[in-house]
Amino acid sequence: MLWRSFLFLVVLVVLVVSATPALAEDALSYQMPPRILADMIDAPPTPGVAVSPDGEWLVLLERPGLPPISEVAMPELRLAGLRINPRTDGPSRARYLDGLTFQRLSDGEQIPVTGLPDGAQLTGVSWSPDGERIAFVVTHDEQLGLWYAELGDARARRVTPVGVALNGVYGRPYDWLRDSRSFVVRVVPADRGPAPAASHAPSGPVVQENLGQKAPARTLQDLLQNPHDEALFEHHATSQVHVVELDGDTRAIGTPGIVASMDPSPDGRYLLTETIHRPYSYSLQQDRFPTRIEVWDLRRGEVVHQVVDRPLQDQIPIAFGSVATGPRSVQWRSDEAAQLVWVEA
Repeated sequence: MLWRSFLFLVVLVVLVVSATPALAEDALSYQMPPRILADMIDAPPTPGVAVSPDGEWLVLLERPGLPPISEVAMPELRLAGLRINPRTDGPSRARYLDGLTFQRLSDGEQIPVTGLPDGAQLTGVSWSPDGERIAFVVTHDEQLGLWYAELGDARARRVTPVGVALNGVYGRPYDWLRDSRSFVVRVVPADRGPAPAASHAPSGPVVQENLGQKAPARTLQDLLQNPHDEALFEHHATSQVHVVELDGDTRAIGTPGIVASMDPSPDGRYLLTETIHRPYSYSLQQDRFPTRIEVWDLRRGEVVHQVVDRPLQDQIPIAFGSVATGPRSVQWRSDEAAQLVWVEA
């Protein structure tokens, strides 16, 4: 019995020693579970849907399962309450689509959208006002581009020229115009240059002022902390508004700025914009920064009306339901050509 126990121990030690290099090698990389478990985790969820304006078609929004490690490990900037992917000038955490399919409601016929780049990630799908086509944003080669697909052939085509990158820091970077053949888009300025580098030695102290006033404040995350953060925020959030045709023709309107939102008027002649400007705050997020709400002429690119230029919103009480004084929630009336409505406290 002793001899057999000793022999079993020797064999066990030999097996462990011989397996150690393989175990050490496996420990250096991610391990996959059994195939049946991997298929359960990676199973695509039920597609989302978007109904056409005439109610005759759906577009099925096909979504992948969990994101891959390569996507989760992408760099992230946390600035003024925004979370930005500095490589794409888009959000750092987005729910991407990996396929689109038209489906007719009357008979259930499905037409998959073809012609998408390999590995493309899709966001921001919307129908044109006439219901003849859809537009969407494609993230490919670390750049955001505007694409569309028509019901006729369901083939995806690029709208923005190669080399023109959209700026998606503030969400979907385009809107349809009334003619269903053109868009307003937010574009990364062509002369932007590289991102500002952090200096090892600060140029001066970090200064904050309260201007002799007291105001309650909440504890917020992802705030600006120094001038370098301010420069990074402006670098990635600044965009130039363009009008783009389906054939790729593009023209700039207005001047570059931190355009947080834009909304064309129902008649397609004007553009309602909200632009953030200095001075910034190190204790508030970007939705409380000074903001100009203006109406631009879409043909000439000029400001034709300023609704309000709100100062830094640092005097709003912290009680739930508290709001800023003055105009807010400015929007177009849907039943008029170009008439604004808003709420004012």
